[in-house]
Amino acid sequence: MSPGAKPYSASAVETSLPYLRNCVKENFRVTPAFTMPLARRVTKSEGLILDGNLLPVGTSVAMVNHAFHHNPDVWGEDHNCFRPSRWEEEGSDELGKLLMHFGAGGRQCIGKSLAMTVTVIYKMTAALLANFSFQLADVKEQQDVDDGLFYGKLPEQISVGISDLKGPLMVRARERTEH
Repeated sequence: MSPGAKPYSASAVETSLPYLRNCVKENFRVTPAFTMPLARRVTKSEGLILDGNLLPVGTSVAMVNHAFHHNPDVWGEDHNCFRPSRWEEEGSDELGKLLMHFGAGGRQCIGKSLAMTVTVIYKMTAALLANFSFQLADVKEQQDVDDGLFYGKLPEQISVGISDLKGPLMVRARERTEH
């Protein structure tokens, strides 16, 4: 940043990079940062009726956000596709309220506000993409991607508290010479 220049606000960066904003949201949906069960206890003395079943007071109820983020009843038949354009469709504001990528409620991840310093995410991503081109290191895998063979398929993941790829994602980065 040049001396005397004002830093961009997070909302200004978000507004100027709508596709990147959608990619970040879609990434949080597909691979939430926190994926352990989000357990809560029924606290109403009369219990809670859930899908016609009575859950008495003190019952522990849990949900895994990774499973919810891939529920076809909520996200559609393409729930396993990385599709940033879903965040431009009608109703996407309501869907955004259903993201639980750092947990939910009063016990969500205490690091959320730091991790969501979106200005840093957007600036870093924009700078990387402006200055480097990326390809998969495996030439055959890159050709398969170029041929569209991976559309609708997610890489194999492990989920033991955080969403993570089962193996490394090896890429080749080349500095861009044109700007």
